[in-house]
Amino acid sequence: MKRKVKRLAKMLFSLLLCCALTLTSIQMPAYAKSGEWTGGQVDSGYRLKIVYSESAQNPKTNTSKVTATLYLVQD
Repeated sequence: MKRKVKRLAKMLFSLLLCCALTLTSIQMPAYAKSGEWTGGQVDSGYRLKIVYSESAQNPKTNTSKVTATLYLVQD
């Protein structure tokens, strides 16, 4: 039962994240560094802020893991 709840929670979070990113004007700037704030306008008086970090690049697969934390902040 706990496993199903965790899976459902992950799916709902993924859906929420997709909706939030779809409805905002976020564009990750090429010059941003890991751990910096960036974001886009969500609605009048609010901004969606993202703090993201990137792991070291894996030379075998030429990929790296990126994690992001979203914050809805009132201006």
